[in-house]
Amino acid sequence: MIYGEGAIGGAINVVSKRPDPSRMQYDAEVGVGSFDSARIGLGVGGPIGNGLSFRVDGSHQRSGGWLDRNDSSRSLALSASLRWDLDPRLSIILSHDHGNNQPFPYFGMPLVNGVADRRLRRINYNVSDYEMRFIDDWTRLAVEWRPTDDVQVRSSGWRLHSNRNWRNAERFVFVPASEQVIRSSYIAINHDQEQWGNRTDISLSRPIFGLENRLLLGVEANSISFRHTNNAPFAGSSTVNALAFDPGRFLFVSPFGPGFATDTTQIAVFAEDRLKLTPALSIVAGLRHDDNNVSRDDLRNAAQSFDSQLNATTWRLGLVWDAAPGISLYGQYGTGTDPLGALITTNFAQRDFGLTTGRQVEAGVKASLLSGKLELTAALFDIVKKRLLSPDPANPQVVQQVGQRSARGIESTLNWQVNSRLSIEANGSWLEARFDDFAEVVGGVPVSRVGNTPPQVPRITANVWARWQPVERLLLQGGLRHIGARWVDNANRLELPAYTVADAGLRWTLSPNIALDARLSNVFDAYYAVTSYGVNQWILGEPRRIDLRVSAAF
Repeated sequence: MIYGEGAIGGAINVVSKRPDPSRMQYDAEVGVGSFDSARIGLGVGGPIGNGLSFRVDGSHQRSGGWLDRNDSSRSLALSASLRWDLDPRLSIILSHDHGNNQPFPYFGMPLVNGVADRRLRRINYNVSDYEMRFIDDWTRLAVEWRPTDDVQVRSSGWRLHSNRNWRNAERFVFVPASEQVIRSSYIAINHDQEQWGNRTDISLSRPIFGLENRLLLGVEANSISFRHTNNAPFAGSSTVNALAFDPGRFLFVSPFGPGFATDTTQIAVFAEDRLKLTPALSIVAGLRHDDNNVSRDDLRNAAQSFDSQLNATTWRLGLVWDAAPGISLYGQYGTGTDPLGALITTNFAQRDFGLTTGRQVEAGVKASLLSGKLELTAALFDIVKKRLLSPDPANPQVVQQVGQRSARGIESTLNWQVNSRLSIEANGSWLEARFDDFAEVVGGVPVSRVGNTPPQVPRITANVWARWQPVERLLLQGGLRHIGARWVDNANRLELPAYTVADAGLRWTLSPNIALDARLSNVFDAYYAVTSYGVNQWILGEPRRIDLRVSAAF
């Protein structure tokens, strides 16, 4: 789905630049950096006449990468939109976005006797003819209409087509006795997906019994056709010298051909309301019902074709209290659902599984102090999810279902404009996550993981960023990123160490319209693992790099 409604924790919505009907705008950006990196971006938009305005943007970037044999990663992004203001209350926007991304397929470094050997830091153990490419095209037609001051109607329809390809050797095991690496999981996959959808809502701002009220009613529908081509069961292995080797080519032990196809339909209706009980106290509520149908056609074994119906009704209820000028307290209880992985890839083993369900309790405070110079937020939360899927860390292709998992903690943010030249931003969280009901099958025997922490969940995360302007045209910036230690496996025996990375930068404003940016990432060249791929393979963070960029806006 393009958006995620009714999900526990939140949803992400990417918003493109829109036409400005009031004036012409021109933007340009050119940059170079470490590892043979380069970037260029151009944009233009503004009024055409007769209520029409437009916006066109394009960018291209490439990088040689910091690993050996990383020929280059590339990305191309193009977007165009046309806006028609029929009158001050009615506008239509037609837009299209195209992306062609070729990131470098990096699957990490094998551990040597459980330790990250620095000799292997920059070695790329993938095959020579690796591939990872994502091509996406997204067309949207949106209508915004405000027939009266207290009524607003929005409707957006879209067509999304995605074609994605992978061809890589993904699993590496170091053999200490011979200093060789055994490569396996020769995985070749193609995703071909087409999605049509529409979301329409109406917002009504009208009093109820003399109390200020805002009501939102909406409907959303999606139809998705998906075809999965692969070389399952992803067999094949090869042995290479760990330090000096011929990467070889991809091994097609199993034929590459159609695996399965799914047709998915999703229809949802939803409502949200905010009622001001008093000038300082509001009650907020939301209700959503989803009907999902997945029809899977197994193209290799017709006996494993099936239809699955997944329905859910979720809700949330909360209070917001403006306790004092600039200080608001809130509390919320909500329920939600998530698909098991993704609806479009539901497999035969998951055909009778229900949706992942959960509930979230949250209470917090938002404050704007010192005439808006200091902004603070803090929130306590308790999240419980049931019927999740847990990949086997030793073999991510194998998944098991978790009875219940929970997470509770606190998160906070600070934005402080210390004076006219210095500002500080900081955020952090403390999280206690655990399995509440999970018997992992190990070697055919169920083993309780109750009380253990799920993999890749740090207890502590923190970030701080400072901006200082010593003179009018110069801005200096610097900050720290910290991620706490994380377990790699469900048994909590293998751990990824915590890391802290420093970044710095400066911006020199050459004129009111032109600026030069310099950014130094990983200032002290920290050697750290971002995550793991399985239990004995670490994905390392990027070494120190510098990037320079000139940007202009007129």
